[in-house]
Amino acid sequence: MMRRFLPVSAVVTVVIVYSLFYLWMIGDLSIHSQAGWGWQSVPDWTGRLTDRRGPFLFEPTAQLTAPLGTWLISPLNSLVAMGLGGLLGGNLLIWHRRRQLPVYCQAGRSGRWSALASVPALLAGGACCAPALLLVIATPSIGFLAGLFPWLVPLSAALLSGTLTAQIFFYHAARQRVEQRTG
Repeated sequence: MMRRFLPVSAVVTVVIVYSLFYLWMIGDLSIHSQAGWGWQSVPDWTGRLTDRRGPFLFEPTAQLTAPLGTWLISPLNSLVAMGLGGLLGGNLLIWHRRRQLPVYCQAGRSGRWSALASVPALLAGGACCAPALLLVIATPSIGFLAGLFPWLVPLSAALLSGTLTAQIFFYHAARQRVEQRTG
């Protein structure tokens, strides 16, 4: 029971942490000390849901202020953050399930290189936040990469979806090998 519960809780944690990190990196979430709670929303917020401030970056329609920080609420930005976090969490879950199969525990097949399969997923998960990180550290290559910024979120989603599909395929192939050997 604990083996099944642990990966699901880890996936939920990854989705939440990644979503919060994504929202912080795009400026929708800020952390500061402030007294009291507050709520503001823009008039006609439903008509402004798809207003953009950049490619795959939408204007906030409300603001929630709490003692620990401020959240500029944009439902579409939150949806993108949770979607990318879910894909990253799904990749980690399938990778973990593959590591649990007996075929990876046999002698001569240590499985130490199988962890490399998750590296593209981790890099793809960070692709959407890389522009903000590069701006923070003021890398000279920022000019070269500026043309790629509009493509990083869809590229990240495509890479995460591709690696998740490949991991599911390899997981089922490994399960079939285990079932053929045992049964």
